[in-house]
Amino acid sequence: MEMTRCKSLSAWALSFVFLGAAPGLATAHDGFYLGIEGGANFVFDQTLRIYSANRPLRPIPDGTPVSTVGFDTGFAAGFFGGYAFENGFNLELEIAHRDNVLGDVTLANGEPSQRVGGHEFAVAAFGNVWYEFLKGYRLRPYLGGGAGYARVAIRDPEVDNLPGFQDGSNLRSDFDAVFAFQAGGGLRYDLTPKLTASVDYRFVRSNVGSFDLLANNPDSEVQTRYKSHTALLSLRYHFGGGKPPIASSPVEPVQVVPVEETPVEAPAEAPAEVAAEPAPPKPRCQPSADGGKIDLADCEVGDVFVLRGVNFETNKATLTVNAKTLLDDVVVALKARPDIKVAVQGHTDSRGSDAYNLRLSQRRATTVRSYLIGKGIDAARMTSVGLGETMPVADNETDEGRELNRRVELKVVDRAAPAAAAEPAPAP
Repeated sequence: MEMTRCKSLSAWALSFVFLGAAPGLATAHDGFYLGIEGGANFVFDQTLRIYSANRPLRPIPDGTPVSTVGFDTGFAAGFFGGYAFENGFNLELEIAHRDNVLGDVTLANGEPSQRVGGHEFAVAAFGNVWYEFLKGYRLRPYLGGGAGYARVAIRDPEVDNLPGFQDGSNLRSDFDAVFAFQAGGGLRYDLTPKLTASVDYRFVRSNVGSFDLLANNPDSEVQTRYKSHTALLSLRYHFGGGKPPIASSPVEPVQVVPVEETPVEAPAEAPAEVAAEPAPPKPRCQPSADGGKIDLADCEVGDVFVLRGVNFETNKATLTVNAKTLLDDVVVALKARPDIKVAVQGHTDSRGSDAYNLRLSQRRATTVRSYLIGKGIDAARMTSVGLGETMPVADNETDEGRELNRRVELKVVDRAAPAAAAEPAPAP
């Protein structure tokens, strides 16, 4: 029976590992959430001990084992709600129902009962604390536990020839409410920014409960303890939305200025040709619109050059092949400007927690700096800094805006003074 339980738990875990290997969409937000859960429940064998057995039964010493009960695999279902904090902790309230059928009963004399029937129910209310590792990743493990009360009930039990009975079991239903706790963990996977699926394991244990099961001996009671393994699949919905959109500056209305009409005098002589207006100059220290070579020739201290196209693998600091090609152009541009020092700045969109985005942007900026050093740029000319989601340039509520916010920049932070002209040597 124990081997079958282990195989079942392994199957649940492996199925979710394959699910978690599939690409997701986005990390779920922190804040309030509600969820549902369901799965299989495996109850430990229970030894029933009798207390205060009196006539018409023959006297039985308190604590005498009267039977050992085994249970078939049952089910568990419940719902929960809580709050997910940015630091990885989740505070949660949970109510779960577990139901198992009595599978076999071994009497105190070692003989199996020929007639077995009934259910054991456990309805538990727990206050839980969970801690998520790898906060900000789509697939992440968690551990924790909780404590509360469980209402354990034995319904419609049927057992033949219990010790002390001369005419059959004559059992009845009863319940008891006892203190209980649980411990467990699992793997969570963010399906969307608001929906998280997980595979979960729980170990549940209660204090000893007392049950008035003997209908023909009302002063007696049977005591036992509830313990179970539970394998669950759960789904939870996060109410926390994304970061509020960036407020755009109000557009001032266009002022219409009346133009005074002036008499037009005929020119004495028409000009030979009209000079064309000069084209507007390219903004200083900006990428060319046609995607040409990167040029830092006109960049001065304080200027920021956006490295569009320097992208990374999702949720990683690994450069794509295209990003490396663009950075090779940056190497050429920096070698053409040996007089400047730059800061490599990493930025993210608003998906994920603030702390996670700060760490990710720092790792990405460090990766770019390391790549440039590996291509021959002096390390003393560059620093790296991660700014996370703190400096958006577009609306984080749209795919286009988030793409613009995920960027790497070069900021010119210093420039060497030009070398002074050499003085002419004095005449002899």
